[in-house]
Amino acid sequence: MTEDEVQREVLRIAVSEIGKKHIAAASVKPDTDFDGGEALEVLIVLKPDAPSVSGKTYTSILLKSYDFLHEQNDRRRPSITLERTQTSAATAK
Repeated sequence: MTEDEVQREVLRIAVSEIGKKHIAAASVKPDTDFDGGEALEVLIVLKPDAPSVSGKTYTSILLKSYDFLHEQNDRRRPSITLERTQTSAATAK
């Protein structure tokens, strides 16, 4: 599975959990997990006016992303970071 395919799905998951109007962007790049295995570094960028994301919502995004990868026979582990933009110029794709 390509990073672009994963990025689209993670963005879809984040939008379903947080709302499109609160997400500026998402990116995915290869990474290494704590065991030295393959992983994915996922960055979800929130707009400045987005509400705080609860631990429950963060966990839901993480688990749904992991489940998606598993369903695709992709054994990489996602690591998700939420970051807030300083300006509202960015838009979700």
